[in-house]
Amino acid sequence: MKVVVVDDDSVIRKIAVTALSRSENLIIESAGSGQEAMSVFETVLPDVVLMDVEMPDMSGPELLRRMQQSPRLAGIPVIFLTAHSATRQLQYAGLEGVIGLISKPFKSSALADDVRKLYMRHMGASLPSALRTASLPSQF
Repeated sequence: MKVVVVDDDSVIRKIAVTALSRSENLIIESAGSGQEAMSVFETVLPDVVLMDVEMPDMSGPELLRRMQQSPRLAGIPVIFLTAHSATRQLQYAGLEGVIGLISKPFKSSALADDVRKLYMRHMGASLPSALRTASLPSQF
């Protein structure tokens, strides 16, 4: 599965990329901004995008809208990373294309499993037995 991590915070981005890279069968790319993500998407067509909600040049929701306007990128599921309150998170959860929310700070040891579970549930696929017994992130 190809995952693109988009976060303007280089520390969070590095932690997420490192955590996801430890997992087998995940191909990870990253971008530090919405504009950089659009450039990455020119060469990489991800299965899922893990993106920050608030970024200075282009917010996560704005990047999601841009993706939906592109025939090539429309329909790619997005998981938002957010430090916002539960009330504000509900606003993001209702956006078309958003398949989940992962709160910051996230547990790096669980990030790959959380991303996989949200993606597989979105795709309607059966989860492997090890993942079926684990719980989904609390927001979903």
